[in-house]
Amino acid sequence: MKIAVLAPKDSRFQGSRYKYTKLMEQFAKVEYVMENHERHVKTADALVVYGDKRDIYKVPVRHGRKYLLIEHDVATLRGLNFHDQEREMVQKAGVVLTTSEDHADYLLSQYGIESTTIHLRPLKSMLNYKTLPKLQGNTLCYCGGLFPWGSRTKRFGYRSYHKIFEEFTKRGWRVHIYPTKRRKLSVEKEYKAIGCEFRESQTQDNLYRQLSQYTAGFQGYNKIDVPEIVYNYSQSCRPNKLWEYLASGIPTIGFQGGNGMKIYDGGWGVALNSLDELDNLQLPVITKGMQEEQVMDNDVELLRTCIERVAD
Repeated sequence: MKIAVLAPKDSRFQGSRYKYTKLMEQFAKVEYVMENHERHVKTADALVVYGDKRDIYKVPVRHGRKYLLIEHDVATLRGLNFHDQEREMVQKAGVVLTTSEDHADYLLSQYGIESTTIHLRPLKSMLNYKTLPKLQGNTLCYCGGLFPWGSRTKRFGYRSYHKIFEEFTKRGWRVHIYPTKRRKLSVEKEYKAIGCEFRESQTQDNLYRQLSQYTAGFQGYNKIDVPEIVYNYSQSCRPNKLWEYLASGIPTIGFQGGNGMKIYDGGWGVALNSLDELDNLQLPVITKGMQEEQVMDNDVELLRTCIERVAD
């Protein structure tokens, strides 16, 4: 079977795009297509498109083709005005895939469409790396997007981490940031001013080795001055970071990390009710068994079934 994953030209082959594509490669030939979409629509056995604000779903619709829609984010759930496009995109999909049960419930309530949820866990093959020596002291890593403090009242305000990281540094932690995108110098200065250190962005296949040198990883969001609808959206997600640090062999520290925190709390991580709890923190020891149990490979047959439902 030949699968075409139709992606926009500015698409980054990271996170959900990397993981879902690699999982598909376990049972089919996959092409990650960033141009000449029309040609691939005509030749592929099955089509996959990413949703959220993207309108690339219109390509298979023009050709009367079914498609698997991956709703890795849900635009209207975070307050964006994409209701008409989102409705068409979801209702015309042959199969809808979500990363979060909360997002699946939302799509069902809004559009009457059921979806399948496959979490963004790592693939087993991604666990084959040589760990780095541990850094001295208490070190925290964060891998993801981050925004300036002045943006906290806007739609990505939940990623203005200043007050949270400041509390870690006050309690003797060294905070290391791996940004997912090229950051502005002004943003970097803001975080450095509170003691954070920056590292170079990593590709998905090298990420876990780099993160293995730290004491723990952070998963959570800022709540201060964030619009309610935006913050509530953050709490509904099941982000990569619920499992990224586990895959790196380090425990997860969660604070305001949303409904997904219950997945790791008491297992490979700790969910804090207050940052004051950092003073008496008891972190779990990560085992190989924990890592191998939480891999995306467990969902390969589920994904294969979804693909077969849209294949010609």
